[in-house]
Amino acid sequence: MIKMKTLKGILFLVILLAFNSCQKENDPQPNPTPNGIKEIVVKSTFDWKTTQEVSIQLTGYANSVCVISHADGTLFQKVFLKKNEPFTLRLNIPAAEKKLWLDYMGQRIELEITGSEIVYQFN
Repeated sequence: MIKMKTLKGILFLVILLAFNSCQKENDPQPNPTPNGIKEIVVKSTFDWKTTQEVSIQLTGYANSVCVISHADGTLFQKVFLKKNEPFTLRLNIPAAEKKLWLDYMGQRIELEITGSEIVYQFN
């Protein structure tokens, strides 16, 4: 049988731990909300550009138009490809864009944007 002193000691420790864990922490906010535009701190390495420039080289197997677009059909550019002649263009597209779609001679090709240059030859 547990002695009354031991029971009181255990109960005291449990109550002490319960109150200690309920204390509010008074740590300052890690990212306080600025009061104005002049208070905003931005790292010097932050890239403010919202667009990216991509160089695209396309080669077609026939003289025809190639449409470069977004998945939803938003047109970026239309180009005329001559048979077996590489055609290079530079596009400024939204920086968030990760894919382009090419429509050429009934083909719909999805291209990943993994860098600043894309080379594609239609078959």
